[in-house]
Amino acid sequence: MEIRKERHESFSEIGGFFKEFEMSVIAADERDIVRVRTNVRKEDVYLYRLNMPKPRMRSLFLSYVDAANGLNETPQYYNTITANCTTIVFAMINHIVSGALPLDYRLIFSGYLPSYIIDVNGFMPGFTLEQLQSGGAISARAQAADNAPDFSRRIREGVPGIAPLPQP
Repeated sequence: MEIRKERHESFSEIGGFFKEFEMSVIAADERDIVRVRTNVRKEDVYLYRLNMPKPRMRSLFLSYVDAANGLNETPQYYNTITANCTTIVFAMINHIVSGALPLDYRLIFSGYLPSYIIDVNGFMPGFTLEQLQSGGAISARAQAADNAPDFSRRIREGVPGIAPLPQP
């Protein structure tokens, strides 16, 4: 879930309060969505292994599909507080786990989201937040892997809780 920026627009938290940006669901393969952020925009990207059973993962994926279809039928606007990239996913997950997740300021300030997720046992157990963040920092790995055929395996090397993928 992201804003849909038009060519002449740049992101603004304040603009997010005033229906400046339409909401969109980005459907792309992993290589494309990660590489745009790491290799083109030069953003810091982190990969975390969630502690979620496969049936719930499937339900979350289907929630994304439903959200995309819903936006096709009824466009919606991004809102910095109530409809942003974390609050919308929080609502999807909270629906899947029957309202068991507490509201928290870290849902609005997305830079604090990893500490919220670790506090609600959403990451694979046995790792500190520091270990998850340092091992999950994949920007340099994605830049180095770039067009390599084993891109997915290379960005996952050293990510806590993710078993190594087999060599091709």
